[in-house]
Amino acid sequence: MSLVHEGKFLLPLLIAKLTCKPAKIIGGGYRKLGTLAIGAPADVTIFDPDRSWVVDIKDFASKGKNTPLAGSTLKGKVMATISQGKLVYQEKSIKVMEKEKGRA
Repeated sequence: MSLVHEGKFLLPLLIAKLTCKPAKIIGGGYRKLGTLAIGAPADVTIFDPDRSWVVDIKDFASKGKNTPLAGSTLKGKVMATISQGKLVYQEKSIKVMEKEKGRA
């Protein structure tokens, strides 16, 4: 995101290089991978490109805690992740509305 914020890269190009372009290379039986087409896996990341945050290894889901960015302030924060149509990550500071039981 620093390249985007410095004006060296456009955000749509960065998103394409991290999503649909690698999916196109994988290809094979995954033709709809990296798209929002009907029948494609519902894999979506929601992020705020202007949100600043501090890298804290205590918040890592991974067992690997080694990073040169520990303590650094970065700009651009993932707010939620949906995998296969299910919410698998949600930033603590936001609330996602969920369907009430028994209601569609």
